[in-house]
Amino acid sequence: MYKKDDETVTLKIESKNKHLSTQQIYNLLLLLDSEYLPLVKRIVAVENKWHSLIKFKLKKGILIHGICVLQAFQEKIAGFRCEEQIFLFPFIYNRYEKEGTMSEEAIKLDLVDTLYHEMRHLYQATYLHERYMMAEKQYNIVSLDENYEENWIEQDANRFAKKMIEQHQEKIQEILEIKERA
Repeated sequence: MYKKDDETVTLKIESKNKHLSTQQIYNLLLLLDSEYLPLVKRIVAVENKWHSLIKFKLKKGILIHGICVLQAFQEKIAGFRCEEQIFLFPFIYNRYEKEGTMSEEAIKLDLVDTLYHEMRHLYQATYLHERYMMAEKQYNIVSLDENYEENWIEQDANRFAKKMIEQHQEKIQEILEIKERA
């Protein structure tokens, strides 16, 4: 719980997957500047494809965000934001883990990158609303076409996530219980 505009707001974090715990997600959020935490009300780290359908409770935008869940099913995206909610899809990494093509450390760091990326979108939608809404309409979320990477909101969110991980590398490793590389 925290205060937002003189009202008490509860942040609900749901995570039962093996990569990121609820406490780890919360501790990662605490590394953000204070203006970020009040932007999110719910974070769900979905444990499997079917769980994503059950946890997918939205007030509006069901079509576009239903498409995002479909893309998670197809292992194209690791997360997305809707209003004051963030959905993470750790299950998309199961294949890489089984194949041995991605380490547990790499999976965790990729999920942290996704968390910070989506938190930046919340920031953009709140503090840069008009510019954000115009830019969001410029690319096709359905196909994740080439305009996705060219769009400033994605470039900004990618830079922000990378910067957060670089700035807080040691603390993130501690939170995720990742041993320092020799």
